[in-house]
Amino acid sequence: MRWQPTESVTVSGEAKTVLKNQISSFTAGVDAVADKKDDAAKEVNSKMEALIKAVKGFGIKAEDVKTQSLSYYQSEETYWDNGVQKSRKGQWRVSSSVEITLREVDRASALADLLAGSGATNVYGPNFQFDDTSEAEKELFDKAISDAKDKAEIMAKSSGRKLGRVISVSEGLATNNYYPMYSTRGAEGGGQNRAMSKLQLISGSSSRELAEKISTRLKISLTTIEDKRFADGEIYIRIKGKVRGDDIFVIQSLGQPTNDNLMELLIIIDALKRASVGRINLICPYLCYSRQDRKAESREPITAKLVADIISVAGAGRMVTVDLHADQIQGFYNIPVDHFVGYPLFAKYIRKHYGRKNLVVVAPDVGGTKMANKMADLLGARLAIINKVRRGHDENEVATVVGEVENKMAVIIDDVISTGGTVIKAAKMVKKLGATGVIICATHAMFSAETAKKLETSEASRILLTDTISIPPENIFPKMEVISVAPLLAKIIRRIHLNRSLGELFRWEDKKKVL
Repeated sequence: MRWQPTESVTVSGEAKTVLKNQISSFTAGVDAVADKKDDAAKEVNSKMEALIKAVKGFGIKAEDVKTQSLSYYQSEETYWDNGVQKSRKGQWRVSSSVEITLREVDRASALADLLAGSGATNVYGPNFQFDDTSEAEKELFDKAISDAKDKAEIMAKSSGRKLGRVISVSEGLATNNYYPMYSTRGAEGGGQNRAMSKLQLISGSSSRELAEKISTRLKISLTTIEDKRFADGEIYIRIKGKVRGDDIFVIQSLGQPTNDNLMELLIIIDALKRASVGRINLICPYLCYSRQDRKAESREPITAKLVADIISVAGAGRMVTVDLHADQIQGFYNIPVDHFVGYPLFAKYIRKHYGRKNLVVVAPDVGGTKMANKMADLLGARLAIINKVRRGHDENEVATVVGEVENKMAVIIDDVISTGGTVIKAAKMVKKLGATGVIICATHAMFSAETAKKLETSEASRILLTDTISIPPENIFPKMEVISVAPLLAKIIRRIHLNRSLGELFRWEDKKKVL
Protein backbone atom coordinates (compact mmCIF):
# COMPACT_ATOMS: atom_id res chain seq x y z
CA MET A 1 0.00 0.00 0.00
CA ARG A 2 1.36 3.38 -0.98
CA TRP A 3 1.42 6.01 1.75
CA GLN A 4 -0.78 8.98 1.00
CA PRO A 5 -0.10 12.34 2.68
CA THR A 6 -2.97 13.67 4.68
CA GLU A 7 -4.05 17.25 5.16
CA SER A 8 -5.36 18.63 8.41
CA VAL A 9 -7.01 21.81 9.52
CA THR A 10 -7.21 23.31 12.98
CA VAL A 11 -10.27 25.26 14.02
CA SER A 12 -11.42 26.69 17.31
CA GLY A 13 -14.95 26.61 18.47
CA GLU A 14 -16.35 29.12 20.93
CA ALA A 15 -19.34 29.19 23.19
CA LYS A 16 -20.68 31.69 25.68
CA THR A 17 -23.26 31.54 28.39
CA VAL A 18 -24.68 33.65 31.18
CA LEU A 19 -24.58 32.25 34.69
CA LYS A 20 -27.09 33.37 37.27
CA ASN A 21 -26.00 31.30 40.26
CA GLN A 22 -23.66 33.95 41.62
CA ILE A 23 -22.99 33.96 45.34
CA SER A 24 -20.92 36.17 47.63
CA SER A 25 -18.93 35.37 50.72
CA PHE A 26 -17.91 37.35 53.78
CA THR A 27 -15.38 36.70 56.50
CA ALA A 28 -16.34 38.18 59.86
CA GLY A 29 -14.17 38.08 62.95
CA VAL A 30 -14.33 39.01 66.60
CA ASP A 31 -11.55 39.35 69.13
CA ALA A 32 -11.00 40.11 72.79
CA VAL A 33 -8.09 41.07 75.01
CA ALA A 34 -7.77 40.07 78.67
CA ASP A 35 -5.14 39.31 81.27
CA LYS A 36 -6.22 35.65 81.34
CA LYS A 37 -6.61 33.43 78.29
CA ASP A 38 -9.85 31.89 79.55
CA ASP A 39 -11.44 35.31 80.08
CA ALA A 40 -10.53 36.42 76.56
CA ALA A 41 -11.81 33.12 75.10
CA LYS A 42 -15.09 33.44 77.01
CA GLU A 43 -15.63 36.97 75.69
CA VAL A 44 -14.87 35.89 72.12
CA ASN A 45 -17.29 32.95 72.35
CA SER A 46 -20.01 35.27 73.60
CA LYS A 47 -19.41 37.76 70.78
CA MET A 48 -19.32 35.03 68.16
CA GLU A 49 -22.59 33.48 69.40
CA ALA A 50 -24.28 36.88 69.12
CA LEU A 51 -22.83 37.42 65.64
CA ILE A 52 -23.95 34.01 64.35
CA LYS A 53 -27.40 34.53 65.84
CA ALA A 54 -27.72 37.82 63.95
CA VAL A 55 -26.52 36.19 60.72
CA LYS A 56 -29.04 33.36 61.00
CA GLY A 57 -31.73 35.91 61.75
CA PHE A 58 -30.79 37.57 58.46
CA GLY A 59 -31.80 34.34 56.70
CA ILE A 60 -28.43 32.64 56.30
CA LYS A 61 -28.64 28.85 56.70
CA ALA A 62 -26.47 27.07 59.26
CA GLU A 63 -24.50 25.20 56.56
CA ASP A 64 -23.50 28.54 55.02
CA VAL A 65 -21.80 29.69 58.23
CA LYS A 66 -18.45 27.96 58.72
CA THR A 67 -15.80 28.51 61.37
CA GLN A 68 -12.65 29.69 59.62
CA SER A 69 -10.09 30.29 62.36
CA LEU A 70 -9.52 30.48 66.09
CA SER A 71 -6.27 31.87 67.41
CA TYR A 72 -4.71 32.59 70.79
CA TYR A 73 -1.83 35.00 71.19
CA GLN A 74 -0.08 36.37 74.26
CA SER A 75 1.72 39.65 73.67
CA GLU A 76 5.27 40.21 74.79
CA GLU A 77 6.42 43.61 75.99
CA THR A 78 10.04 44.74 75.91
CA TYR A 79 11.57 47.27 78.26
CA TRP A 80 14.97 48.47 79.38
CA ASP A 81 16.30 47.92 82.88
CA ASN A 82 19.63 49.59 83.64
CA GLY A 83 20.68 49.38 80.00
CA VAL A 84 19.60 45.75 79.62
CA GLN A 85 16.69 44.88 77.34
CA LYS A 86 14.19 42.57 79.03
CA SER A 87 10.80 41.16 78.13
CA ARG A 88 7.66 40.22 80.00
CA LYS A 89 4.44 38.51 79.07
CA GLY A 90 1.48 40.75 78.38
CA GLN A 91 -2.23 40.27 77.77
CA TRP A 92 -3.92 37.49 75.85
CA ARG A 93 -5.63 38.23 72.53
CA VAL A 94 -8.12 35.65 71.28
CA SER A 95 -9.60 35.91 67.79
CA SER A 96 -12.21 33.90 65.94
CA SER A 97 -13.66 34.25 62.46
CA VAL A 98 -16.39 32.64 60.35
CA GLU A 99 -16.96 32.45 56.61
CA ILE A 100 -20.50 33.36 55.56
CA THR A 101 -21.97 32.43 52.17
CA LEU A 102 -24.73 34.70 50.87
CA ARG A 103 -26.80 33.28 48.00
CA GLU A 104 -28.77 36.47 47.35
CA VAL A 105 -26.05 38.81 46.11
CA ASP A 106 -28.36 41.81 45.95
CA ARG A 107 -28.43 41.72 49.78
CA ALA A 108 -24.64 41.92 50.14
CA SER A 109 -24.66 45.55 51.25
CA ALA A 110 -27.32 44.85 53.88
CA LEU A 111 -25.34 41.89 55.24
CA ALA A 112 -22.18 44.00 55.46
CA ASP A 113 -24.08 46.58 57.53
CA LEU A 114 -25.52 43.84 59.74
CA LEU A 115 -22.07 42.34 60.43
CA ALA A 116 -20.60 45.74 61.27
CA GLY A 117 -23.45 46.44 63.67
CA SER A 118 -23.44 43.03 65.34
CA GLY A 119 -20.10 43.17 67.08
CA ALA A 120 -17.78 42.01 64.28
CA THR A 121 -14.32 43.46 64.79
CA ASN A 122 -13.23 42.71 61.22
CA VAL A 123 -15.39 42.24 58.13
CA TYR A 124 -13.91 41.23 54.77
CA GLY A 125 -15.97 41.01 51.64
CA PRO A 126 -18.04 40.61 49.70
CA ASN A 127 -16.09 38.22 47.48
CA PHE A 128 -18.21 37.27 44.47
CA GLN A 129 -18.04 33.89 42.76
CA PHE A 130 -20.21 31.24 41.12
CA ASP A 131 -21.70 28.47 43.17
CA ASP A 132 -21.57 25.62 40.64
CA THR A 133 -20.27 25.83 37.06
CA SER A 134 -20.13 22.10 36.19
CA GLU A 135 -23.41 21.97 34.20
CA ALA A 136 -22.60 25.21 32.42
CA GLU A 137 -19.14 23.92 31.46
CA LYS A 138 -20.66 20.75 29.94
CA GLU A 139 -23.11 22.85 27.93
CA LEU A 140 -20.32 25.16 26.78
CA PHE A 141 -18.18 22.20 25.70
CA ASP A 142 -20.97 20.74 23.52
CA LYS A 143 -21.68 24.14 21.94
CA ALA A 144 -17.97 24.79 21.29
CA ILE A 145 -17.55 21.35 19.59
CA SER A 146 -20.57 22.06 17.40
CA ASP A 147 -19.21 25.52 16.54
CA ALA A 148 -15.81 24.06 15.60
CA LYS A 149 -17.44 21.40 13.41
CA ASP A 150 -19.51 24.02 11.56
CA LYS A 151 -16.40 26.12 10.90
CA ALA A 152 -14.47 23.09 9.62
CA GLU A 153 -17.28 22.12 7.23
CA ILE A 154 -17.41 25.64 5.81
CA MET A 155 -13.65 25.64 5.25
CA ALA A 156 -13.73 22.20 3.61
CA LYS A 157 -16.59 23.16 1.29
CA SER A 158 -14.87 26.40 0.26
CA SER A 159 -11.66 24.56 -0.62
CA GLY A 160 -13.33 21.63 -2.39
CA ARG A 161 -12.32 19.05 0.15
CA LYS A 162 -14.09 16.57 2.39
CA LEU A 163 -13.78 16.29 6.13
CA GLY A 164 -12.32 13.11 7.59
CA ARG A 165 -12.08 11.92 11.14
CA VAL A 166 -11.27 14.20 14.07
CA ILE A 167 -7.56 13.88 14.95
CA SER A 168 -7.50 15.65 18.32
CA VAL A 169 -9.57 17.86 20.58
CA SER A 170 -8.32 20.25 23.23
CA GLU A 171 -10.31 22.47 25.52
CA GLY A 172 -9.76 25.55 27.61
CA LEU A 173 -11.84 27.94 29.69
CA ALA A 174 -11.46 31.57 28.67
CA THR A 175 -11.36 32.93 32.18
CA ASN A 176 -9.95 36.29 31.04
CA ASN A 177 -13.39 37.20 29.72
CA TYR A 178 -15.18 36.47 32.99
CA TYR A 179 -15.79 39.50 35.15
CA PRO A 180 -17.60 39.03 38.46
CA MET A 181 -19.52 42.02 39.76
CA TYR A 182 -17.85 44.42 42.23
CA SER A 183 -14.36 42.91 42.22
CA THR A 184 -13.50 44.36 38.80
CA ARG A 185 -14.87 47.85 39.18
CA GLY A 186 -12.32 50.54 38.42
CA ALA A 187 -10.48 52.54 41.02
CA GLU A 188 -11.66 55.88 39.68
CA GLY A 189 -15.38 55.67 39.09
CA GLY A 190 -17.99 52.99 38.52
CA GLY A 191 -18.34 50.47 35.75
CA GLN A 192 -16.28 47.46 34.88
CA ASN A 193 -12.57 47.99 34.22
CA ARG A 194 -10.97 45.07 32.45
CA ALA A 195 -7.48 46.45 32.96
CA MET A 196 -7.91 45.87 36.70
CA SER A 197 -9.44 42.40 36.42
CA LYS A 198 -6.17 40.54 37.11
CA LEU A 199 -5.35 42.54 40.24
CA GLN A 200 -5.94 40.94 43.63
CA LEU A 201 -5.44 42.29 47.14
CA ILE A 202 -4.48 40.08 50.08
CA SER A 203 -4.24 41.30 53.64
CA GLY A 204 -2.03 39.88 56.35
CA SER A 205 -3.27 39.90 59.93
CA SER A 206 -1.32 43.03 60.94
CA SER A 207 -2.83 45.42 58.36
CA ARG A 208 -6.44 44.40 57.94
CA GLU A 209 -7.89 47.84 58.69
CA LEU A 210 -5.47 49.55 56.28
CA ALA A 211 -6.12 46.88 53.64
CA GLU A 212 -9.87 47.46 53.91
CA LYS A 213 -9.33 51.19 53.29
CA ILE A 214 -7.20 50.42 50.23
CA SER A 215 -9.81 47.90 49.05
CA THR A 216 -12.52 50.55 49.34
CA ARG A 217 -10.42 53.06 47.43
CA LEU A 218 -9.70 50.65 44.58
CA LYS A 219 -13.20 49.12 44.71
CA ILE A 220 -11.62 45.67 44.67
CA SER A 221 -12.63 43.22 47.37
CA LEU A 222 -9.93 41.49 49.40
CA THR A 223 -9.11 37.93 48.43
CA THR A 224 -9.95 35.67 51.36
CA ILE A 225 -7.20 33.67 53.01
CA GLU A 226 -7.41 31.09 55.74
CA ASP A 227 -5.12 32.08 58.61
CA LYS A 228 -4.72 29.74 61.58
CA ARG A 229 -2.46 29.55 64.59
CA PHE A 230 -1.74 26.09 65.95
CA ALA A 231 -1.30 25.38 69.65
CA ASP A 232 2.49 25.39 69.29
CA GLY A 233 2.45 28.83 67.67
CA GLU A 234 2.96 27.65 64.08
CA ILE A 235 1.17 29.57 61.33
CA TYR A 236 -1.05 28.03 58.65
CA ILE A 237 -2.05 29.98 55.53
CA ARG A 238 -4.23 28.97 52.60
CA ILE A 239 -5.35 31.21 49.74
CA LYS A 240 -9.10 30.69 49.33
CA GLY A 241 -9.51 32.10 45.80
CA LYS A 242 -7.99 31.42 42.37
CA VAL A 243 -4.81 33.46 41.84
CA ARG A 244 -3.00 31.74 38.96
CA GLY A 245 -1.39 34.28 36.65
CA ASP A 246 -2.74 37.28 38.58
CA ASP A 247 -0.98 40.40 39.87
CA ILE A 248 -1.09 40.02 43.65
CA PHE A 249 -0.54 42.79 46.19
CA VAL A 250 0.05 41.56 49.75
CA ILE A 251 -0.55 44.22 52.41
CA GLN A 252 1.31 43.47 55.63
CA SER A 253 3.03 45.92 57.96
CA LEU A 254 5.82 44.31 59.94
CA GLY A 255 5.17 45.87 63.34
CA GLN A 256 4.53 44.11 66.64
CA PRO A 257 4.51 41.14 67.02
CA THR A 258 7.38 41.60 64.58
CA ASN A 259 8.60 38.04 64.10
CA ASP A 260 5.09 36.58 63.82
CA ASN A 261 4.12 39.14 61.19
CA LEU A 262 7.32 38.60 59.22
CA MET A 263 6.88 34.82 59.26
CA GLU A 264 3.23 35.13 58.24
CA LEU A 265 4.26 37.31 55.29
CA LEU A 266 6.86 34.76 54.15
CA ILE A 267 4.32 31.94 54.34
CA ILE A 268 1.80 33.98 52.31
CA ILE A 269 4.49 34.62 49.67
CA ASP A 270 5.32 30.92 49.51
CA ALA A 271 1.65 29.95 49.16
CA LEU A 272 1.23 32.44 46.31
CA LYS A 273 4.40 31.33 44.55
CA ARG A 274 3.26 27.69 44.67
CA ALA A 275 -0.13 28.77 43.27
CA SER A 276 1.64 30.11 40.12
CA VAL A 277 0.65 33.75 40.47
CA GLY A 278 1.89 36.21 37.86
CA ARG A 279 3.65 38.61 40.25
CA ILE A 280 3.91 39.11 44.01
CA ASN A 281 4.03 42.74 45.16
CA LEU A 282 4.55 43.51 48.84
CA ILE A 283 2.98 46.56 50.43
CA CYS A 284 4.94 46.82 53.69
CA PRO A 285 4.24 50.29 55.09
CA TYR A 286 6.53 49.56 58.05
CA LEU A 287 9.56 47.38 57.42
CA CYS A 288 10.93 45.63 60.49
CA TYR A 289 14.58 45.59 61.57
CA SER A 290 15.26 48.77 59.56
CA ARG A 291 17.13 50.31 62.47
CA GLN A 292 19.67 47.47 62.34
CA ASP A 293 21.17 48.62 59.04
CA ARG A 294 24.89 48.66 59.98
CA LYS A 295 27.41 47.27 62.41
CA ALA A 296 27.83 49.74 65.27
CA GLU A 297 30.00 47.33 67.28
CA SER A 298 32.01 44.22 66.51
CA ARG A 299 30.24 40.89 66.09
CA GLU A 300 26.85 42.53 65.43
CA PRO A 301 24.55 41.39 62.60
CA ILE A 302 23.14 43.61 59.86
CA THR A 303 19.61 42.34 60.33
CA ALA A 304 18.04 44.68 57.78
CA LYS A 305 20.11 42.96 55.07
CA LEU A 306 19.13 39.53 56.39
CA VAL A 307 15.43 40.42 56.18
CA ALA A 308 15.96 41.71 52.63
CA ASP A 309 17.58 38.42 51.60
CA ILE A 310 14.81 36.34 53.18
CA ILE A 311 12.02 38.31 51.48
CA SER A 312 13.76 38.25 48.10
CA VAL A 313 14.47 34.51 48.24
CA ALA A 314 10.92 33.76 49.39
CA GLY A 315 9.64 34.92 46.00
CA ALA A 316 8.55 38.57 46.27
CA GLY A 317 8.85 40.49 43.01
CA ARG A 318 8.50 44.05 44.28
CA MET A 319 8.40 45.97 47.56
CA VAL A 320 6.58 49.19 48.46
CA THR A 321 7.36 50.74 51.83
CA VAL A 322 7.06 54.04 53.69
CA ASP A 323 9.77 55.94 55.55
CA LEU A 324 12.64 53.51 55.87
CA HIS A 325 14.86 54.33 58.81
CA ALA A 326 17.77 54.61 56.36
CA ASP A 327 17.46 55.16 52.60
CA GLN A 328 20.35 52.82 51.81
CA ILE A 329 18.25 49.82 52.90
CA GLN A 330 16.71 49.92 49.41
CA GLY A 331 20.07 48.66 48.13
CA PHE A 332 19.87 45.57 50.33
CA TYR A 333 17.11 44.15 48.11
CA ASN A 334 17.57 42.34 44.80
CA ILE A 335 14.05 43.36 43.74
CA PRO A 336 12.58 46.81 42.94
CA VAL A 337 11.84 48.83 46.09
CA ASP A 338 9.54 51.86 45.89
CA HIS A 339 10.21 54.04 48.93
CA PHE A 340 7.66 56.69 49.86
CA VAL A 341 7.64 59.16 52.73
CA GLY A 342 5.03 60.41 55.16
CA TYR A 343 6.03 64.01 55.83
CA PRO A 344 4.16 65.49 52.80
CA LEU A 345 0.94 64.23 54.45
CA PHE A 346 1.87 66.02 57.66
CA ALA A 347 2.80 69.19 55.76
CA LYS A 348 -0.59 69.17 54.02
CA TYR A 349 -2.40 68.78 57.34
CA ILE A 350 -0.39 71.56 59.02
CA ARG A 351 -0.89 74.00 56.13
CA LYS A 352 -4.64 73.38 56.32
CA HIS A 353 -5.04 73.71 60.10
CA TYR A 354 -2.16 76.00 61.16
CA GLY A 355 -1.20 77.97 58.06
CA ARG A 356 2.42 78.78 57.22
CA LYS A 357 3.27 81.62 59.60
CA ASN A 358 5.54 81.35 62.65
CA LEU A 359 6.45 77.71 62.07
CA VAL A 360 9.77 76.05 62.77
CA VAL A 361 10.47 72.41 61.89
CA VAL A 362 12.61 70.64 64.46
CA ALA A 363 14.81 67.61 63.77
CA PRO A 364 14.95 65.57 67.02
CA ASP A 365 18.49 64.46 66.18
CA VAL A 366 21.16 65.07 63.55
CA GLY A 367 20.10 61.96 61.64
CA GLY A 368 16.63 63.43 61.09
CA THR A 369 17.93 66.67 59.59
CA LYS A 370 17.34 65.64 55.98
CA MET A 371 13.66 64.81 56.57
CA ALA A 372 13.08 67.90 58.70
CA ASN A 373 14.75 70.11 56.08
CA LYS A 374 12.47 68.82 53.32
CA MET A 375 9.38 69.31 55.46
CA ALA A 376 10.52 72.82 56.37
CA ASP A 377 10.84 73.54 52.65
CA LEU A 378 7.28 72.32 52.00
CA LEU A 379 5.98 74.55 54.80
CA GLY A 380 8.20 77.53 54.00
CA ALA A 381 9.46 77.35 57.58
CA ARG A 382 12.79 77.62 59.39
CA LEU A 383 14.78 74.59 60.51
CA ALA A 384 16.06 73.77 64.01
CA ILE A 385 18.13 70.76 65.05
CA ILE A 386 18.40 69.08 68.43
CA ASN A 387 21.74 67.53 69.28
CA LYS A 388 21.39 64.50 71.52
CA VAL A 389 23.67 62.05 73.25
CA ARG A 390 22.69 58.37 73.07
CA ARG A 391 23.30 56.43 76.29
CA GLY A 392 21.78 53.09 75.35
CA HIS A 393 19.33 51.34 73.03
CA ASP A 394 16.02 53.25 72.90
CA GLU A 395 17.27 55.76 75.49
CA ASN A 396 18.32 59.26 74.47
CA GLU A 397 19.29 62.41 76.31
CA VAL A 398 18.40 65.69 74.59
CA ALA A 399 21.25 68.18 74.80
CA THR A 400 21.08 71.47 72.83
CA VAL A 401 18.96 73.19 70.16
CA VAL A 402 20.56 74.69 67.07
CA GLY A 403 18.13 77.24 65.62
CA GLU A 404 15.45 79.68 66.76
CA VAL A 405 12.24 78.32 68.30
CA GLU A 406 11.08 81.21 70.48
CA ASN A 407 7.57 82.53 69.72
CA LYS A 408 7.09 79.89 67.03
CA MET A 409 4.97 76.77 66.62
CA ALA A 410 7.51 73.95 66.73
CA VAL A 411 6.88 70.95 64.45
CA ILE A 412 8.96 67.95 65.56
CA ILE A 413 9.26 65.32 62.82
CA ASP A 414 10.56 61.74 63.18
CA ASP A 415 10.12 58.50 61.26
CA VAL A 416 9.10 56.27 64.17
CA ILE A 417 8.00 56.62 67.79
CA SER A 418 8.83 53.65 70.00
CA THR A 419 9.23 54.65 73.64
CA GLY A 420 8.60 58.29 72.75
CA GLY A 421 11.59 59.44 74.77
CA THR A 422 13.25 61.42 71.98
CA VAL A 423 10.24 63.45 70.80
CA ILE A 424 8.84 63.97 74.31
CA LYS A 425 12.14 65.38 75.59
CA ALA A 426 12.45 67.46 72.44
CA ALA A 427 8.95 68.88 72.97
CA LYS A 428 9.77 69.75 76.57
CA MET A 429 12.99 71.47 75.53
CA VAL A 430 11.57 73.66 72.73
CA LYS A 431 8.64 74.60 74.94
CA LYS A 432 11.07 75.66 77.65
CA LEU A 433 12.92 77.78 75.09
CA GLY A 434 9.76 79.75 74.27
CA ALA A 435 7.90 77.83 71.57
CA THR A 436 4.22 78.83 71.51
CA GLY A 437 3.15 75.26 70.84
CA VAL A 438 4.44 71.87 69.79
CA ILE A 439 3.24 69.47 67.10
CA ILE A 440 4.82 66.00 67.05
CA CYS A 441 4.74 64.15 63.72
CA ALA A 442 5.82 60.54 63.20
CA THR A 443 5.06 58.12 60.38
CA HIS A 444 5.20 54.88 62.35
CA ALA A 445 3.49 54.45 65.74
CA MET A 446 5.57 51.55 67.08
CA PHE A 447 4.36 52.15 70.63
CA SER A 448 5.75 50.28 73.63
CA ALA A 449 3.69 49.72 76.78
CA GLU A 450 3.54 53.27 78.21
CA THR A 451 4.19 55.38 75.10
CA ALA A 452 0.60 56.54 74.55
CA LYS A 453 0.26 57.75 78.15
CA LYS A 454 3.56 59.60 77.94
CA LEU A 455 2.59 61.33 74.70
CA GLU A 456 -0.83 62.27 76.08
CA THR A 457 0.76 64.08 79.04
CA SER A 458 3.62 65.58 77.02
CA GLU A 459 4.10 69.26 76.12
CA ALA A 460 2.78 68.63 72.60
CA SER A 461 -0.62 70.09 71.75
CA ARG A 462 -1.09 67.78 68.76
CA ILE A 463 0.31 64.35 67.84
CA LEU A 464 0.17 63.52 64.12
CA LEU A 465 0.66 59.88 63.10
CA THR A 466 -0.15 57.67 60.11
CA ASP A 467 -1.82 54.27 60.02
CA THR A 468 1.19 52.39 58.62
CA ILE A 469 0.95 50.45 61.89
CA SER A 470 -2.46 49.70 63.36
CA ILE A 471 -3.00 51.65 66.59
CA PRO A 472 -5.14 49.85 69.20
CA PRO A 473 -8.19 51.83 70.40
CA GLU A 474 -6.81 51.95 73.95
CA ASN A 475 -3.76 53.89 72.69
CA ILE A 476 -5.79 56.63 71.00
CA PHE A 477 -6.31 59.88 72.90
CA PRO A 478 -7.97 63.25 72.07
CA LYS A 479 -4.94 65.20 70.85
CA MET A 480 -3.84 62.40 68.51
CA GLU A 481 -4.67 62.65 64.81
CA VAL A 482 -4.14 59.62 62.56
CA ILE A 483 -3.67 60.39 58.85
CA SER A 484 -4.27 57.44 56.56
CA VAL A 485 -1.74 56.38 53.92
CA ALA A 486 -4.45 54.32 52.17
CA PRO A 487 -5.15 56.94 49.43
CA LEU A 488 -1.45 57.09 48.55
CA LEU A 489 -0.99 53.30 48.59
CA ALA A 490 -4.12 52.79 46.46
CA LYS A 491 -2.68 55.12 43.81
CA ILE A 492 0.66 53.28 43.95
CA ILE A 493 -0.98 49.87 43.56
CA ARG A 494 -3.06 51.03 40.62
CA ARG A 495 -0.05 52.55 38.83
CA ILE A 496 2.16 49.51 39.40
CA HIS A 497 -0.52 47.17 38.11
CA LEU A 498 -1.11 49.28 34.99
CA ASN A 499 2.65 49.70 34.44
CA ARG A 500 2.36 53.46 34.80
CA SER A 501 5.05 55.75 36.15
CA LEU A 502 5.21 56.46 39.87
CA GLY A 503 7.09 59.70 39.25
CA GLU A 504 3.93 61.83 39.33
CA LEU A 505 3.49 60.85 42.97
CA PHE A 506 6.82 62.53 43.81
CA ARG A 507 5.86 66.04 42.72
CA TRP A 508 6.55 67.37 46.20
CA GLU A 509 10.24 66.71 45.48
CA ASP A 510 10.28 69.59 42.98
CA LYS A 511 10.73 71.85 46.00
CA LYS A 512 13.77 70.66 47.86
CA LYS A 513 16.95 72.04 49.32
CA VAL A 514 20.36 70.49 49.41
CA LEU A 515 22.13 70.91 52.74
